[in-house]
Amino acid sequence: MSLLKIHRPDWTLAILTLPSREEYLGRLVQSIAATVDPARAEVLILRNDGPEPLTADARARLESLAGTLSLRFLPGHAEPTITRGRNALLAACRTGRICFLDDDVTVHGDLLRSLDDYVGDAMAAAGGVFPDLYVG
Repeated sequence: MSLLKIHRPDWTLAILTLPSREEYLGRLVQSIAATVDPARAEVLILRNDGPEPLTADARARLESLAGTLSLRFLPGHAEPTITRGRNALLAACRTGRICFLDDDVTVHGDLLRSLDDYVGDAMAAAGGVFPDLYVG
């Protein structure tokens, strides 16, 4: 009997956006898709201007740019703020590590290796122990 191995990504790349910034967001998603191993990361995108998610057309355009990269779209809060948006992204995170990206940047080089190195350096500086983080 063989067991099915379920792979989960190591990282969540979390992005707050607004409909007026879709062009920037598209460039970011395209740069992530070109530089990040899709098996290692998922991307969360939250529209941060009210409770409605991105339109179906906007999601379809982003998914076409993402290729095999996993995108999840979240609705925003009725009273949006950056803090509420980031808290919603954090609550939706299904990985052990999260990186918040602004929607008007692009990714170059090996982002996940840089993040892994940074986390490794932080772990070494903290003696290898971080307290548990509980999100509820």
